Amino acid sequence: MKSVANRILVAALFAALVLALLWFQGLILRPKHVTATVPPLPAPAPGQATAKVELRDVPRTQVQPGFVEALDAAPLAARVMASVLEVAVREGQSVELGDLLVRFDDRDARAQLAQAKAAQEAAQAQATAAQLAFERVERLKRGAAATEQDWESARAAQQGAQAAHERAAQGVVEAETALTWFELRAPFAGQVLTRHVDVGQLALPGAPLVTLFREGAVRVSVAVPQAQSTELSVGSRCELELDAGAARRGTVTRILPASDSATGSVTLHIALEDSRGLRPGQLARLSLELGSRQALLVPAAAIQRVGQIERVRVLERGRVQTALVRTGKRHGEFVEVLSGLRAGEEVLLP
Repeated sequence: MKSVANRILVAALFAALVLALLWFQGLILRPKHVTATVPPLPAPAPGQATAKVELRDVPRTQVQPGFVEALDAAPLAARVMASVLEVAVREGQSVELGDLLVRFDDRDARAQLAQAKAAQEAAQAQATAAQLAFERVERLKRGAAATEQDWESARAAQQGAQAAHERAAQGVVEAETALTWFELRAPFAGQVLTRHVDVGQLALPGAPLVTLFREGAVRVSVAVPQAQSTELSVGSRCELELDAGAARRGTVTRILPASDSATGSVTLHIALEDSRGLRPGQLARLSLELGSRQALLVPAAAIQRVGQIERVRVLERGRVQTALVRTGKRHGEFVEVLSGLRAGEEVLLP
């Protein structure tokens, strides 16, 4: 009896195992899933404007970076060695002719001017005394009370005192002129490009303190590969894009004859038709046309942007579906499509 019970138990366990395997495989007691119907794609609105994706020839361009630089930047230096007491300007500030830029410690110069004025007053007194003495001797000579030698001596003393007075007066002029060297003023109206000094520093003769440039007197300097530089010449028209995003027209005014041996590039100088609002150091980009190429173009208005995603609505078999795309350069009212569309497809416009 015990063996029969064991056999029945083994058979029951085996049957349970088989049923469990069949259930896991979904062969028995399979649940019925509820199926849902996919709604059809929407149809375009009546009168919806569309445009074809076209394969067109577009200019093949190469962009070269450059920088705006001043035409006549003027580094202004001191003529004396003195401590800086005041710097009256900052970078980007507009100045007029004669405006104060930097003021130096002028105490020694003022002392020298005071000494020169004192020497002038002493020379003036001596010249006056010599003039009076000469006039007295001249009266005595007319009355035969003075000799010719006395008159000549008095005249020489008067002339010497007058010359000494003139030298003292010239010393005052020189001291006054030297005093003006302790103020650095703007030699022309413009803008401050760079300030090289701060209060408390020692200014040295010939060392630049402030650099000025005339507002609007700028050009663009661009280094282009030597192979592309042969396609340009002095007078060539070109288009540049500034860091503000606005495109400006320019003319090549100079092509430097020497090329950079490290980069193999040639430097171009470009004069802009409109240089208002530009400052030295701004980034500029020169677009060089190197023939043409084919590209897929769609109206830029057809591109919808959601964050970093670009998409268009495509009309296919009378229904509207959304396609993700990747765009490239813009050409007027059209934009290049790098992926996501094919030539001949029809996109919806807003």
